[in-house]
Amino acid sequence: MKKKLALVTAVLSGVYLFVPEPSDLIPIVGWLDEGMALAMLGWALSTLGITPARLFRARARVAGAPELSA
Repeated sequence: MKKKLALVTAVLSGVYLFVPEPSDLIPIVGWLDEGMALAMLGWALSTLGITPARLFRARARVAGAPELSA
């Protein structure tokens, strides 16, 4: 159940970040709501086991670039 909630949250917050809205014209308000959507996306991705390090390593292997040692 938690994975399904995380998946739905990731999709909805990801879409929300890319859809322009009238509140984006007011700087502070626009930043706050998008910051919250980004935080929710981060929670959802970490719940699904997707971390930035894992995501970038996967892209490096696909592109054939050498891996960076962490």
